[in-house]
Amino acid sequence: MTLESQRRLIVSHSECDSITLCELRHYYAFGEKLEPIEKSISLDRGITGHHFMHIFFRHLKETRNWDESLEVLNNALAAAVAETKSTKKFQTLSYLLLTINGFLSFYKEKILSWDILEVEIPHRLDCGDFDFAFTLDALIREDGRVKVVDWKFIYDFYADIYVQLLPQIPRYIGALRALGQTVSGGYYGFLRFREVQAQGEGNRFLMRPINPEPERIQNSFKDLMLSVDKIAEKKRMPLEEWHQSARRASNMLPCRHCSFTTLCVEELNGRSGTLTRQIEFQRSTYGYDDGSGD
Repeated sequence: MTLESQRRLIVSHSECDSITLCELRHYYAFGEKLEPIEKSISLDRGITGHHFMHIFFRHLKETRNWDESLEVLNNALAAAVAETKSTKKFQTLSYLLLTINGFLSFYKEKILSWDILEVEIPHRLDCGDFDFAFTLDALIREDGRVKVVDWKFIYDFYADIYVQLLPQIPRYIGALRALGQTVSGGYYGFLRFREVQAQGEGNRFLMRPINPEPERIQNSFKDLMLSVDKIAEKKRMPLEEWHQSARRASNMLPCRHCSFTTLCVEELNGRSGTLTRQIEFQRSTYGYDDGSGD
């Protein structure tokens, strides 16, 4: 039995998504625990955007002072702009300055009506053979009802049918209920990257309410459990065997936004990818403390 198989299995929503999209991508990220040194624009935009939303909402939770929280946010954004030497990063920060401020301005009255219960607090749910680990962007109380909020930094809005398919908030609601929290629904907060003429709701940003039925929550967890079975099987293997057994998706949809395409192509062509690993990747800095990397 390997050391990996002796650890308590802890999985997250992102890991389950990863193995569903591509087993090889999952292996690189959660087996070798690699992440790109130079992140893609879309990935950097999402990570950086979440960071600044965290700054604003954490300060607002602590102070209930809108103007002061906005000043803290914009000072942090201005400092990041002043420090960057990357044109790509400057473009990302300029987008965030415009879009986050527009989003907050439009939804100011709504957000001020919230009782902000938590901002990016990690949770774990004991599911028997594994723990489901998750961190909420925000948990709020609105009109007496507790709701999950999840930020999405995107190029374009999702069609409504695809929003209905997103499993993240239904899973979080189910997990919180299992932990004893009464949660009624949630919001996806969409902040759009594509340049448009108008800045308002439905153009640059959108708060999309989510009120899943019990069956929707149960089916989201069923999909999670099916992914966990495959993750557990992979993590029982030695790394070399796991690597050899990982099937690549080789499909435009998952491959287009994958951080590991260069490495994947090298290995597909019979090369080891050792130099690429050394030059383009580093040890993952994100993860839950279980030895799995997320």
